Amino acid sequence: MGYVQGKATGHMDCYFYERKFRCRLVVWTQKEKRELNNPYFKLLKVTEEYYELQSKNTGHLWIIKKQSFGHHRIILYHKHAYKKPYYHKQCCTYTVKKAINIIERHDSYILHIYGGKRLTKIDGT
Repeated sequence: MGYVQGKATGHMDCYFYERKFRCRLVVWTQKEKRELNNPYFKLLKVTEEYYELQSKNTGHLWIIKKQSFGHHRIILYHKHAYKKPYYHKQCCTYTVKKAINIIERHDSYILHIYGGKRLTKIDGT
């Protein structure tokens, strides 16, 4: 768990379970942070709740969000171009490593379909 001036860093994730309102601190582990600082991606935004990334292969944008509850703790959001106004929920998975694998397989599919051409420029330009 990370600490800043003696306090845990992360975000509170609250939910209703067994007729009680519960909150948990959600913290990115050092291993998850290393996996997300991957040269495959350009990091666009990092918060306590999510990482916003851009694939250097396709230019597609992704949000990897971590939650404290539920069977699938990682939620992937996706959009095809920087200028699109919103992300759509792509899928859920168990670990950051599996989320990265899903993105890499998606890119492989897109590049195969479009003959290896990047559809979106990096930085949305």
